[in-house]
Amino acid sequence: MAFRFRLDAVLRHRRHREDAAVLGLAESERPLQSLRVRLTALAGDAIASRGALADGAHRGGTGALLAELARNVEAVHARSAQCATDIVEQQARVEKARATLVDATRARRVLERLQESARAAYASRIQALEQGQSDDLASSGLLWRAAQAPDPVEDA
Repeated sequence: MAFRFRLDAVLRHRRHREDAAVLGLAESERPLQSLRVRLTALAGDAIASRGALADGAHRGGTGALLAELARNVEAVHARSAQCATDIVEQQARVEKARATLVDATRARRVLERLQESARAAYASRIQALEQGQSDDLASSGLLWRAAQAPDPVEDA
């Protein structure tokens, strides 16, 4: 008789939920990474735009040129601010996915601990049954030998 965990289907389901949570976390971290790369690129663009504006002002560029350069600087800063907001929102999604993963892992571990204790209890029961069978066999052997031994009262 082999050990069979009665909640095995539930344990498999919880493992699947945990795997899905791992994938969900990875999927939520990818956009966050790309947003961070984009923000870094926008920071470089902002430095270049400010440099172009300062260079245009230093060279004595026309008002229209300086206005265009200033609009470019403002647009880059607006995109940077939007990107920073998107990063904060995506970080919240990542934290939610991480919390889901932690909950799924805890749920799986609870069942695994329950399975381990059930397996240990099963092993103890099997050992006790085997010991009982050994004891029965040994005691029946003693009784048989005692029955086969000559009776000391009859020999006298």
